[in-house]
Amino acid sequence: LHALPGKFSLPRAEFYRSAGRNTQSGIVFVPTVNARPYGLWGARLIAQRATGAEVTLYSGSPPKPIDRDQWEIDKRSNAAQFKGNRATVLVATKAFGMGIDKPNIRYTVHFGMPQSLENFYQEAGRAGRDRDPARCIVVFSEYDRDRSDKLLDPDIDLDALRKFSDEENRNRTEDDDVTRALWFHLRAFAGMEREIDDLDRVLKEIGDLSVQRSVELPFWEEDDGNRKEKAICRLLKIGAIRDYEVDYGSGKFMLQTQAFDLDRCKQCLIEYVHAAQPAKGKLFAQQVDKLDSDAPHDNVLALARMLIEFVYDVVERSRRRMIQESILLARQAESDNEIRGRLLDYLQEGLGAERIGSLLDSEEIDLPAWWELVEKVQTPMDAGELRGLSIRALESYPDHPGLLLIRAAAESMCSDRDEDVISRGIGAAIRTGIEKYELAQTEVEAVIDALFALATTRAPDLGPPLVYALLFIDIDESNPNLSFAAGKGLEMAGEINIPLVQAAVTTRKLHEVADILATVVDRVVPRYETTQVKQRLQALQRRLP
Repeated sequence: LHALPGKFSLPRAEFYRSAGRNTQSGIVFVPTVNARPYGLWGARLIAQRATGAEVTLYSGSPPKPIDRDQWEIDKRSNAAQFKGNRATVLVATKAFGMGIDKPNIRYTVHFGMPQSLENFYQEAGRAGRDRDPARCIVVFSEYDRDRSDKLLDPDIDLDALRKFSDEENRNRTEDDDVTRALWFHLRAFAGMEREIDDLDRVLKEIGDLSVQRSVELPFWEEDDGNRKEKAICRLLKIGAIRDYEVDYGSGKFMLQTQAFDLDRCKQCLIEYVHAAQPAKGKLFAQQVDKLDSDAPHDNVLALARMLIEFVYDVVERSRRRMIQESILLARQAESDNEIRGRLLDYLQEGLGAERIGSLLDSEEIDLPAWWELVEKVQTPMDAGELRGLSIRALESYPDHPGLLLIRAAAESMCSDRDEDVISRGIGAAIRTGIEKYELAQTEVEAVIDALFALATTRAPDLGPPLVYALLFIDIDESNPNLSFAAGKGLEMAGEINIPLVQAAVTTRKLHEVADILATVVDRVVPRYETTQVKQRLQALQRRLP
């Protein structure tokens, strides 16, 4: 804020004063309402000190200690002051909507990276609508890159994320844009069991599901937002109710129920999943068809559980991926041109956009067809476009193996590549392909061969992350079918004559030797009670890289 007037060749006093339609208006976007300094009050204080201007506020929910009714009056007045150029700076959450038509916004400042590239683009795009020069700035903070990568890994489940996040957030001085974004994310996805309990509670309030009728349900006193309405929406999605309305004045939901029909409700759920994820539709339908109970309440609860599990598997992971891609842009693209380039790649409809759409609409996963998109990449610019398209599609299809594959391959051919992104993407493509989409091992092996061919021809920087992804892919009792990937990695790694790759091979072999020794000791030690041997072996395992 101190530096901005110089960017426009104006003195500070002139830049921040009200001047009618010639006012140099600006918006400071904050991620939260109440936290300091990243909330409304804290950012307003900073802005007032830096600009000496009239700074006003806007958010959807009221900042403490203002009550909701008063805030509805205040925020409309604040918005009018800003639009009328009486206040030159607005501190706002994302609730300050896209429909605002104010042409003379000269700058936006994001106090923290937004939770998605789409949000960033839309919010920054409120500046310069009169086509005169404007500045868009992001203040990005990342305390620990390794911690961020662990927290944002879309492959870990929500319970593991919540536990890890709780452990990492004990020291508030180590907060950054990632931990703040995940705090909101974990509040939005409170957990499957709690949502199922909420839905069970609503079903008990509704009562008889065998007849069509109208039912009034009061708001829950302890509801911290939309828990009850979310449960009612789930019932609507699976066809257990026909419709509902909300009467905020009386604090009630008015539901229109219908006589329960298991086959109709099954079909509603299958159609919803198929529309959202065509490649998952067939397997999901097989699971739904197994459901057969005589009790409507139990059937509705079972269908709702399947819906909630799908939402958490797809929607929750997609939201987390949005955060991840937003953080990657802030971390890697520092210059104006780099940021602009990555945003345009994300938004454009270039290389393969139509083909990606048709592949996603298919019920079958055709990995060779996905690989054809990679084969068309000739330049780093092409790779950037394909990366942008895959990032955008992964927001809706977060575990699609074809998308994960082209995302990793495209990343490896970009000039601003990230090896962690490549490695995680390859590992995720293999895991989800085998576990969730039941791809044949031969199909996955053919893709691994293609990746090695790419690494030895057009993308030499693909070699190390590819080998690492294969050699250290998660293999345990729950997914023994993935062991072939590690074997394939050991077999093909000889083609990558890079010291780092050979070191990874040696490390993998050391791990295998340690695993064998551990198995032997587990069988021998109890017989001879030589616990010291086992302790020394465990110490050896801990020292392995």
